Amino acid sequence: MSSNTAWDDPSILVLIAVAVANLLVASAHFWPEAEPAVPTLADTAGESGAVVATPPRPLPLDPVVAPDVAKRVTLRRPAPACLAWGPFSALDEAERLAADLALPPEDFEVFHAEQEAAPDYLVTLRAPGTRASVARVVESLGERGIDSYVLERGPLDNVLAAGVFSARERAEAQARRLRTLGFEPAVEVLARSRDVYHLLARIPPESTPEIAPSAVCSEIAPLEQFL
Repeated sequence: MSSNTAWDDPSILVLIAVAVANLLVASAHFWPEAEPAVPTLADTAGESGAVVATPPRPLPLDPVVAPDVAKRVTLRRPAPACLAWGPFSALDEAERLAADLALPPEDFEVFHAEQEAAPDYLVTLRAPGTRASVARVVESLGERGIDSYVLERGPLDNVLAAGVFSARERAEAQARRLRTLGFEPAVEVLARSRDVYHLLARIPPESTPEIAPSAVCSEIAPLEQFL
């Protein structure tokens, strides 16, 4: 007669099987997942023994400019250059050049200014006495080939002008001649200016004018005064 054990009872075996299954499921959460095997050259070899290279997977690239910044980037065309021609002594000379360059009326302006010119030199002498005596001095100088006239400039009453010269050397020579005649002449510098005109125009940066400019606009006048 054989003795019966707990292993002979089917219900006990079922309980043991369920407990083992639950234990395996619980322990699976603590085991790391197996990483996929990296294929080797031997794994990629074909039937003929040739090695088939597997291309590497490209890595994602970060954008150079963030999208929110890229939206604010705008392309701008280069600003036109402001060029100047001149100076011209007459207004119509500047206007003629604008026509020759085929400039639209809204893209050019003629700028007028006064420019310092070379001075003149005035030879003067004082004739004492009345107006009658001054007239006699003028007549006497005329007989010697020296043209003169009376200046009527308030405090310079009875002052004679004995010539206006563009070169100082000629004025000094006239003064020496008057000294030999017994007068005491003086040489005065007369400042002069002249009207000049400049053509100012906006020119596209990619174009080259047929007539070379003489300067840029900012060298002629402050920017707020034109265009």
